[in-house]
Amino acid sequence: MKKIIYLAAAALFAAVLLTACQFNYHPSGSTIISGEVQTPETAQEPIIEGKILTEVSDGGRINVDYILLGGFDDIVLQDAINSELYTFCMWPTFSMEDRGKNITVTADYAIIGGKYISIRTYDSVYEGAAAYSVNNFRAITLDLETGENAGWVDDYINIETVRQPSGMLIGYENIGDLLTLYFTQVYPEEQFGGAIDMFVDRIDEEVYSLEFYLTEDAVGLCVAGLPHAVGGYLIFEADYDGIRSLLTEKLLSVLD
Repeated sequence: MKKIIYLAAAALFAAVLLTACQFNYHPSGSTIISGEVQTPETAQEPIIEGKILTEVSDGGRINVDYILLGGFDDIVLQDAINSELYTFCMWPTFSMEDRGKNITVTADYAIIGGKYISIRTYDSVYEGAAAYSVNNFRAITLDLETGENAGWVDDYINIETVRQPSGMLIGYENIGDLLTLYFTQVYPEEQFGGAIDMFVDRIDEEVYSLEFYLTEDAVGLCVAGLPHAVGGYLIFEADYDGIRSLLTEKLLSVLD
């Protein structure tokens, strides 16, 4: 399972952020907004929204998209999640191996039911003398109420996993059949024969090469670490409506 780096910077600035926040907390537990008191029963849930910004550095050599969220009641939590998202997006720039190379990270995201944010990045690393760029795909889903990792793919769709008694993931069952029946190749856009076999072979070779993401309408499965000839990775998507019987209660509860 991919590890998530949790930053402590938000905690250091908590007092400053809370002072600047437009929300103040009444001793009774009510929320005071612009002088009006809303009881917990009548207070509306915050509307969490986001935007994609781009950080350009090193004379334009590095261009990285990152997601910035707003609208939280808890500004400390908001800042912590934004720090997590920023670190995740910037991750390719931390590599000593890629120092001095051109790095581009393009990001996309979806907020699912106000409960989860699922983000995905498309990384491209290019060295001046190289014949082509090295492409990679990464994804992460966070719980917006806690800021923590919101789980793995089998928390959202009933995909058959193989685990050791300790719970460690060691493989998948029948994923080729799942892709054949329900999923459509979306990257590369030009479909080709043998893509599903290549997908399955890559997972068998390296189980953690599988990535997943959620959108407002679909779930995506990706394997990374493939040859440049196929773009570096393969992505398949399935609309929720087409796989509703496979969706877990965890996902259905925020879609309905």
